[in-house]
Amino acid sequence: MSFPMVTVRSLEHAPDARFPLMAAPGTGRLVTLEPGDGAVSTLRVREVAVRSQLDGHVREVVHVRRHGSELMVTDARVVVCSTHVEGRSIVTGHVRYPWLVAVGGSRADGRHGLDELRLIVQAASGDYAVLTLGFDRHVDWGADVYGLAAVIADRAGRSWLREHPGADSARRSEWAATVGARRKVARPGEFALHWMPEYERVPEAATGALSPAV
Repeated sequence: MSFPMVTVRSLEHAPDARFPLMAAPGTGRLVTLEPGDGAVSTLRVREVAVRSQLDGHVREVVHVRRHGSELMVTDARVVVCSTHVEGRSIVTGHVRYPWLVAVGGSRADGRHGLDELRLIVQAASGDYAVLTLGFDRHVDWGADVYGLAAVIADRAGRSWLREHPGADSARRSEWAATVGARRKVARPGEFALHWMPEYERVPEAATGALSPAV
């Protein structure tokens, strides 16, 4: 079964580290921050799509167009969530940096398309899941997707180095090269990707999410 990356979560759901925890009403947040999140940058997103790819077959798993969404880039993960709360639930998902295969940006090919940020992970089943976030640079939720991809690659590298202080020098050197990642560009409609030196597959079921940040 394909990993959706983005799904409906509510306060009634049991903790599952594959997905964010919905924040309690009155906290001023949509999702709960974790202790490792640290500095958080927030952007508005016009469109969210998830596609699954295995053995050359690509299919769309999720597509969110209504109401708009919010993107949070933290020191530990990239979080996306709908800004419209349906009752006691929201549509949300995240990519923890150990799962990140690659991240990159693409400028729209034409005046009316969306600029896109793409994050790639691999599920335990072997499927690759691709989270694509669309930004309209002509309105207030525009973003520099090339710069944003470089920021995420940089934070992923810093996160790995923090978590693996005893790693051998060759691996640390590979990851150190992602720190301070430069802004990569590509022709309109094509993606300029930053590939991680290594990654972990998203587990089949990861219960027991981290405790909320104080």
